[in-house]
Amino acid sequence: LRKDPSVDDLFSRMLMMDAAKLKSRADDMNRGILEVSGDHEDLVLGMSTYLSILDDGDTFLAKTTPKFWKTENMGINGRFLSMVKLVAQRGTTVKQLMLVSDSDRSDLENRRILEAHLVAIKQVRTVTKERLQFLCKVVSSDERQRVSRETRWECSYAISRVSVKVLQPIYDRNGILRTIRLVRQEQPTRTQILEDFEKELSKAIPLEDWLGKEVLANDT
Repeated sequence: LRKDPSVDDLFSRMLMMDAAKLKSRADDMNRGILEVSGDHEDLVLGMSTYLSILDDGDTFLAKTTPKFWKTENMGINGRFLSMVKLVAQRGTTVKQLMLVSDSDRSDLENRRILEAHLVAIKQVRTVTKERLQFLCKVVSSDERQRVSRETRWECSYAISRVSVKVLQPIYDRNGILRTIRLVRQEQPTRTQILEDFEKELSKAIPLEDWLGKEVLANDT
């Protein structure tokens, strides 16, 4: 491009820069890893874009805590949750298991997060049927902090018929989401991941049953 006199010099430089970034990203993908990093806008835009590739027959499994959905992280009721609803409407099976605590009922932001999920279910239930499920496991606040701090329990899986990617959120010491790492998953297998997730869901309860169905009834 830069050798072609008919191409604008500055545009040519911009294209070369974009091409270099794309090559670097392709190299990372070939190694089986991709990172989305930056501020709130970078993470939400990047993850919403990647989630949007899921389609009919794909699966998105998520294990989260309310921290993941805070305003400064993926957002209470923003583009990422909207994309979750959209891929479910397109035929993707979406199941989320969230660690909740009784204190979340009275914590203003955490309750808003949970209520936003219930409203999302109501908005698309006639289309998604059982493809969109938000469930929860009740633990103490201390146990949730311990799990978040000491294990990699919080993660998600994007699953197609032939490929699995695990999404690992990385927070800073203040609980701000800084990076989401996407890693090609070869072990355990797709079948084993699905079986293990279903075992965890068997011990969970629907979020609306725990928080209260009045949230759905009162939403307009």
